[in-house]
Amino acid sequence: MGTLVHRLSKPGLVVIGLAALVTGSALSQGPGAGVVTAVDTVTVIVPLRPIDEIKKDIEVAVAYRGRAKSRLYESKDQVRRLETQIELKEKEIDILESRTDVADKEKREADVTALKAQIAGVEKIQDLLKRRKDMRSAEVDAAEAAQEYAQAAEDLYEKEIELAKRRNDRAAQKGTGGAALAAADQAIREYENSVLESHIDTLKKHERALSLERELVELQVRLAEAQGRLLEK
Repeated sequence: MGTLVHRLSKPGLVVIGLAALVTGSALSQGPGAGVVTAVDTVTVIVPLRPIDEIKKDIEVAVAYRGRAKSRLYESKDQVRRLETQIELKEKEIDILESRTDVADKEKREADVTALKAQIAGVEKIQDLLKRRKDMRSAEVDAAEAAQEYAQAAEDLYEKEIELAKRRNDRAAQKGTGGAALAAADQAIREYENSVLESHIDTLKKHERALSLERELVELQVRLAEAQGRLLEK
């Protein structure tokens, strides 16, 4: 499954450097140079992005979450099936062991040897089924984490849209009174903080999703090796 990391790490959601906090003409170059004479009160912390572009990111996140949801249902179903298969193999082993005990009491050594070989074969298959179950369980965890990540990304982009709207509203208030502009600036700062907090939360969820996906791949590698050994014998 693909990830949204290329979306979330784009410049649109990166905090700008400290050098950008002062606008081009903020420092006086006349008498008293070096003294800040003007500071932009609406410095862009979260870079501007068109609303249409953000909506496309939301569409990607929604699609990603949908795929994760389907994967989750499928993996859970596979776990249930494997649990049933493992139980059946356990019953098969119990039956073979009972037959082995009877054959042993009756001194049928050839039958005992054959039955023990059967038990060993069933145990190998059961072990493989357990490994498959572990892998599917890991798929469940990875899919759940992917869903959480995608949902966090959706929430992040929704907040970014609200921030863009606030900025548009502020731009439309040029020429109005200072109090109105100050209120608009305050709203923008609050939305910027909210976007940044959501960005951090989304990145954390992305790191967790990647970690669980990595663990899943490692289980898949071990399962492939186990299957290979079984086929060789």
